[in-house]
Amino acid sequence: MFTESQVSTEQMTASYAFVLSQIVFHQYQEYLGLNLTGENQLHYNNAILYQKQAILALKQNQNLDDYIIFLNMAYDEYQEIDD
Repeated sequence: MFTESQVSTEQMTASYAFVLSQIVFHQYQEYLGLNLTGENQLHYNNAILYQKQAILALKQNQNLDDYIIFLNMAYDEYQEIDD
């Protein structure tokens, strides 16, 4: 688990990060356990890697900007999955 720490940022940035986290996690849950194939599986795997990178950026550097960048990249990957 994570040790609690504080990250200082503007309220708008914090709110955006919170909402984006919820959206990306919902997308992760939507595709979890589905039998994705080909490019869809590749997009899913890439999205998960970007989510992990986002968490590492926040944990190691307490950098909310990088966290948001990686979550946006994860979001983009999820959007590429054909339903």
